[in-house]
Order: sequence, then structure tokens, then C-alpha cells
Amino acid sequence: MYTFVVLFMLMKGTESSECTCDYGSKTIICSGLRLRALQGNTAFCGLARKIDLSQNYIRKFPGDIHQFLFVDLSRNSLEDLNVSSVHKVKELNVSTNILTVINLRNLFLSLTGLDASKNNLGLLNDDFLQGHCNILQLDISDNKIVSLQSIARCQQLIALIAARNIITKVTDDLLLLTKLKLLNLSENKLKIIANLPVSLEMLNLSWNKLAWMSSLTLIGLQSLKVLHLEKNEMNFIRDGMFANLSSLSTLNMNDNNISFLYKNSFIGLRAVKKLQLRHNFIEYVSNMTFSDLPALEELYLDWNLLTSLPALRLGRNVKRVSITLNLIKQVDLPALLTMLPEDSGSREVFFLVNNIRGDDIEWPKIMQHFDWQCVPEWVVPTEELISDAMAEDRIYTLARAECPCVRFFQDDRAFGTCISSEGVVLGMPWLQAAQLMATLEEEPGGSVVIVKDEL
Repeated sequence: MYTFVVLFMLMKGTESSECTCDYGSKTIICSGLRLRALQGNTAFCGLARKIDLSQNYIRKFPGDIHQFLFVDLSRNSLEDLNVSSVHKVKELNVSTNILTVINLRNLFLSLTGLDASKNNLGLLNDDFLQGHCNILQLDISDNKIVSLQSIARCQQLIALIAARNIITKVTDDLLLLTKLKLLNLSENKLKIIANLPVSLEMLNLSWNKLAWMSSLTLIGLQSLKVLHLEKNEMNFIRDGMFANLSSLSTLNMNDNNISFLYKNSFIGLRAVKKLQLRHNFIEYVSNMTFSDLPALEELYLDWNLLTSLPALRLGRNVKRVSITLNLIKQVDLPALLTMLPEDSGSREVFFLVNNIRGDDIEWPKIMQHFDWQCVPEWVVPTEELISDAMAEDRIYTLARAECPCVRFFQDDRAFGTCISSEGVVLGMPWLQAAQLMATLEEEPGGSVVIVKDEL
């Protein structure tokens, strides 16, 4: 890689700084040189298509860079984007400046990507994107924007990021963005969501003030694959709320105020693989809530208020169910066998750190429903694992697999059995495991071990 060095002078002061021409990436690099303005001829790097002017003290848009396709002016002191001639810029980065208004007028006709994040932008006037409907990607996050109405003019937009502003509502204007695939409105003040573009594939509405959503809001979003609704104020899920999201694969509803999950709460989510409901106030789950989710692989119900292990009817593809950190006081055999049927393969069900005590579980009755055929082997755990396992009198994990095992720590030693590549651990209080181990080892091939599961 050949690098050519050229001398540019600071507009103020007598210091000199060196910009370099990187022929490999066809970039003039002037980053971090404490420049206040660009002075000199950039033609020395004739093939350059990019110029990096980031991390300087530039206050006015340089007038001699109209030939560049990619311009990085991030981390400067830009106050406006006033220019006097047409620019060929395709991608412009003006993030982390002090811009209060952006008026591109008709001088950036080729612009397809604009990053104006981390400025002081407030109300976007009607001239914001006048004549610039070729923009495909727009990032205006970390500003003081209150409305997106003027952005609806740019109907070629594919990605719109407006996170961390003070937007309170989304109106039907966004329906004009018929090609929009990614919309990020996280960390705003949203209380109302109108209809959204049916072309969306990823929608992030997390960290807002949404108390409810109408099924009409999500109607027609059959291409949506990822939906983030965590950190809102939702108290309930309307029946059929997600009925039209036939392509959705990931739904995150962590950290809301949901208390009840009914039979039709998630009806229609035929493609969802990962469903997160952590940190809510869920105290009731219908056993049929997740029965119509054939693609479901991971279900997270941690940090809720469940007092008993729900007898959930789950699809054949479920690999992990986590119900840790609830208030579960009892585990009955019918509930376990409902979640762990004979054809459940290597499914894992985690319910550690609940209120279960060893005396509440009839382990011999539960054990007879699982096939213990493991080859004994010697296991030496760390001292930390030993102390943790012996100090915690809690239930850890229960699951069915080809070769399920229980691990048991005793003093500074551990007795163990093999765990197949798809095996899952069955855990219980260590003292009770010791008694059970003695019982099982009287039978041919019997052996028991216990381990500390990870949260």
C-alpha cells in the first residue's frame, strides 16, 4: 500500500498538519489533525473517492470536496451544511456535531446515505430532504426530534434510525415509505403508533411508553421478521394482536407490565423461533398459550411471578424453556411430562433459583419416567462449583435427553456419569442427590451426579 503525504495548513495559527492519501482504499485521511478548515488542493490524490475529516474543529462545510463520493465530517463543530455548489457525495457522515437544522436544498442530488446522529436537530422542516428522495439510509438518532412527518417525502428510504429522540407519536405519514425495511424508534416517548409500512422486516419500538397496541397497528406486516417491544408499559396482550405477523421469527417483550398470558395471546406467530417475556409480572399462563407456535425453539419466562410450574403444551421444535427466578413452590409430575413428552428430544427446561425445596419433590416418582443409562466416569470440578452446589438448596434443571444425568458433589470430589452431546442435566438439592445416588447405584448401571447450572 502506497501512501502519499500532502501538507495542509490550519486556517488559524501557524501549526501544520499532514493529510495522507491511502491509495489502497482511495481515501484522503485528515482525521484528528485539529483542522479548522480545509485549505489546499486535494487533486494530489486524483483517484481518491473518499475523504475522512473526522475529529477536527471544522465549523463550515468545506467547499473543495465536491468531487468525493464518501465524506466523513463526524466529530467536528459543524453548525450548518450550507454549500454553494452541487456535490456528488453519495454517503455523508456529519454525526456528533452541533447542527440544529439540515437543509440539503438541491445541492446533494446523489446522496443515498446520511448519518446526522448526535446533533441538536429539533423540528425537521419541510425543506429537510427537499429534492433528495434518493436517500436509502438515514440515521437521525440522538437528537431532539419530535416528529417524522417531513421524512415521509423520501419514499426510497430502506432504513430509518431515529432512536433516542423525543418523538411522542407516529402518524400515518410513514405509510408513504413503501420500501422501508428497517425502522428503529427505540428510546423515544412514544405513546401512540399508527399504521406502519407493510414492507418492514425489522421494527424496534423498545424503551418507549407504549401501554397497548392495536392489532390494526401491525396489520399487513407479513414481511416483519424481528419485533422489539421490550421496556414499555404494556399491561396485557390483546387476543390476535400478532395474528398477521406470519414471518416473525423473534419477539422481545421483556420488561413490561404483563400479568396474564391467555390461549390466543400469540396466535398467528407460526414462524416465531425466539420469544422473550422476562421481567414482567406474569402470574398466569394458559397451558395452550404457546401450543400454536410450531417453529418455537426458545421461550424465556424468567423473572416473573409464577408460583407453580405451568403444564405448557409446546411444539416439537422447542429446545429451551427458561422459567428461572420466579416464585415456583411446587413441581408436579403431570406438568413436567407435558413439557417433556417422549418425543421432545434434547429439550432443556430451566427453573433454578425459585422457591422450591427438596422436600416438596417426589424424586423417585419423577425419576422412574426417565431412562438412566449412562456410563460412569470420574469428574473433578473446581472448588467454586463444589461450594456453590452445596450451599444452594434449590432445584436446578430438569429435562429429557438420550442420556440425561444428575451430577452430585461430595466434599472435594465429584462422582459423575457421561453426558451426551445433546444431554441435559437433572438437578436437585445435593443432600437429596446423595441419598438418591446410593439408591440408584444398587441397580446395574446406576449413577448420579449434580452440577450448578448457569443463569
